[in-house]
Amino acid sequence: MAHDVSTDDETLIDHALQGEDRAWEILIAKYGQLVWSVGRSCGLSAADTDDLVQVVFGALVRSLGRIEQRDRLASWLITTAKREAWRLSEKNRRERATAPEDLPESVHPPEDEDDAFAKRQAVRTALSGIGNRCQELLQDLFGNLQVPSYDDVAARLGLNPNSVGPIRRRCLQDLMKELESVAPEFFSGSS
Repeated sequence: MAHDVSTDDETLIDHALQGEDRAWEILIAKYGQLVWSVGRSCGLSAADTDDLVQVVFGALVRSLGRIEQRDRLASWLITTAKREAWRLSEKNRRERATAPEDLPESVHPPEDEDDAFAKRQAVRTALSGIGNRCQELLQDLFGNLQVPSYDDVAARLGLNPNSVGPIRRRCLQDLMKELESVAPEFFSGSS
């Protein structure tokens, strides 16, 4: 595998299936924190979350050749991590009798850095799932510290300034649909 490795999921999966260690290293570097953040957001301890990461990537090793929607790898990892976190939580609960005062205040902890990271990763994944024109438009409009005018955006992208607003609306709708597909736990229609 060359040093200039494409980090798109489909290419990485192909290389990993061919037994290339570098592809696995990139997959773990790309998604390890995402899986870890799911475990923490499910209320697992740091030690249990470390175990969860190993279990999830072990499941990925066993299932990699059977993943049909390779462009949905992040979603697969999130779903698998949630299921495994639930199983681990249930196992831990059965193993120890917990007094009511030891229970966490909330099953859904407030958003923390882990949730924020998982959401940012989901947005990146969702952006890659919408058309290039929408990617460019949304990144131009929202990816800068200074908000550009529609005239500036239109000039850069070769659009009529009057079409930027309607295209932006459609692109945001497409992005939201993609987010609901990639990470429904964060971006469901009810949130």
